[in-house]
Amino acid sequence: MKRNLIPAYIILLAIILFAFSTCKKDTRKCEKWEVNDYTQPRCVTGFCFYGSGTKQVNICESDLKNASIGNTIVIVDNDCCKTTRTFIQKL
Repeated sequence: MKRNLIPAYIILLAIILFAFSTCKKDTRKCEKWEVNDYTQPRCVTGFCFYGSGTKQVNICESDLKNASIGNTIVIVDNDCCKTTRTFIQKL
């Protein structure tokens, strides 16, 4: 009975090795930045879910075009909230 299980283990091991060998690494270009987000409420009844403060974020792909020290961009701009992001430094 043990003799019949050995080929099953080999087949299972081969499937697992094949699955891991076909995984691709994330090839997106990303950079880690320290940024300062500032949220300005514009109305009393609105809730601004984007928090203010300094944080570390990963900026990827097309968003990197705006990433330069001192640059400020608008993230959210609606009737009740305006959130801006200022890039402090690349980490």
